[in-house]
Amino acid sequence: MILNQRDAVLRRVESPERRLGRRIGLGIRLALNYAQCVLIIAACLKYLAG
Repeated sequence: MILNQRDAVLRRVESPERRLGRRIGLGIRLALNYAQCVLIIAACLKYLAG
């Protein structure tokens, strides 16, 4: 029973970390997409400005 309790606690501790990792990965992907959009807009403005 003690082992089962420890297992449950470990599982409970593990899942938020995994969720946080997924959130960080998503944030990085969004940041990269945003940077790409900014670069494209900057290139367009440069092209329009001549």
